[in-house]
Amino acid sequence: MTSNTYNLSGTTSVVDFTDATNQITFGTDAQTTFGMPSGSVGMWSGNGNNDALVQYSGTTPDAPSILSEVLNDSGNFLNFPTYVVAGYNAFDINMDGNTQYTGTTPDTPIILQNVLAHPGNFLNFSTYQIQEQLPEN
Repeated sequence: MTSNTYNLSGTTSVVDFTDATNQITFGTDAQTTFGMPSGSVGMWSGNGNNDALVQYSGTTPDAPSILSEVLNDSGNFLNFPTYVVAGYNAFDINMDGNTQYTGTTPDTPIILQNVLAHPGNFLNFSTYQIQEQLPEN
């Protein structure tokens, strides 16, 4: 979502949300350079439980949702937390096409890293909540 309106027309327009020198996304600290290639920005990832917050620990953490997805997958008949659920879904925090709670490429540490790297979390609390930001009408 952009911070300003863009007129649509029959001509193709490029709206680049990744340009670190021209951030056009709505909200305060809405994007991050953390974990991104030099000169580019991306969205904060980690809202696995779809509650408009990214939180590693505390009252509504996102990591348990990832664990639940992994343990309840029909292919994980041994209930291993290291099991990999193939395919993109809301729990695939690093968007690599796999969901894993623990193991070689787990998604849960990304949530902690994002929470700790957020500019609003100046006290480095793992319970910090990155709040979804939407414009008001």
